[in-house]
Amino acid sequence: SVSGIQNLNVSCTHEKICALRYSSVELNCSYPNINIITGFWFSLKDKAKWREEEHPEDLALDSDYTGRVEYTEMTNLGSTLTITDLRERDEGEYRFVLITDKGEKYVSSVGVTLTVTDLQVVHDSKNKVLICNTSCHLTFADKQYYWYKDGQYIQDYKDNKGTFPLRNSEEVSFSCSVHGYNEILAPPLCVSRRCGTVTYPDKRVCALEGSSMEIAGNYVLPSQQSAVEVFWHSSEDFKDLKQKPEFANRVEYVKQDRNLTLKMNQLTKDDSGEYRLRIVYTSNRLSGRPGVVLNVTDLQVRLSHYAVASEERTTVTLGCITSCTLSNSPTYLWYKNGQPVTNKLTKHNKLYLISSEDAGNYSCAVKGREDLRSLEQTVTCESAKQNNNIVLSSVGE
Repeated sequence: SVSGIQNLNVSCTHEKICALRYSSVELNCSYPNINIITGFWFSLKDKAKWREEEHPEDLALDSDYTGRVEYTEMTNLGSTLTITDLRERDEGEYRFVLITDKGEKYVSSVGVTLTVTDLQVVHDSKNKVLICNTSCHLTFADKQYYWYKDGQYIQDYKDNKGTFPLRNSEEVSFSCSVHGYNEILAPPLCVSRRCGTVTYPDKRVCALEGSSMEIAGNYVLPSQQSAVEVFWHSSEDFKDLKQKPEFANRVEYVKQDRNLTLKMNQLTKDDSGEYRLRIVYTSNRLSGRPGVVLNVTDLQVRLSHYAVASEERTTVTLGCITSCTLSNSPTYLWYKNGQPVTNKLTKHNKLYLISSEDAGNYSCAVKGREDLRSLEQTVTCESAKQNNNIVLSSVGE
């Protein structure tokens, strides 16, 4: 339940949405004309992260969504939430809170329920076909499918049913995608034992600038073939990363069975991009495409005045955010005027300020990399008639 907030009748374009993992989705709702000054979206599944479970908090400050949510519309007539790079944990119901010019707070009467699915190639041996499958019916995808052999698009086959006919002699891996989401392929499937595959446990990695990261790749060789060379390369070329001067002394490989893990340190934003595992074996070669996308980010402090609804005082919430969702679920640390914050309420990546004594310069870091702090955000206090309101002033260096 949501405390102290009035219900607002809304109409949403889709109350249930099924979307592909790693794709983007828009949640759009409209309502009667209302004079709003601000608003935010939230999901009740995240209430354990809020300061008080009955008071919704801004999704844009949630560490599981940072860099992936945008309020592409927040007007007197409608609100649109865009979530990019969807994850399975994004599943759930989403609603929004509006604050009017009179200080009234409204919560949407209905929400949008999001389901996230993967593509999967299924072998129907009885009918000798492959099926491009999802666990729910995709809301926004056209009924046009694309098929791939060993990662290469099959140009001469058109499909609007999600099936691919098999021949007896197929010795390649198969994958599929749907129109509009061509960059999101199903994991490759080998019908016979005479083909190789490359798969990745995680296809998105987000890491802090200056830190290190790991990307794992698994491979299966065709029967009676042995690997001559196994290495990582960027999507721009097939050159081993270890042979590139920009990665000198920053890259190492850790091999275990049929897994090769890429370790990279001293990350820079120029390292952002797609990385693929390449296998050169006795009679052929294979790169796992699409590969793993690495995003390198810094830390920023962002403020939300209305993250917590409170009648008697203004609570300012500071969020330690990134341009992508960090892969390692870190512990966040806060600093005021350069000194560690130890006596204020923090939860996950958020810091709550409620007193005029909280004015100061705030920065944040993650545990283990305290040297990689964000720039400072200056918070000042302006005295109102009856109480003190904490108001954001500026960003300092």
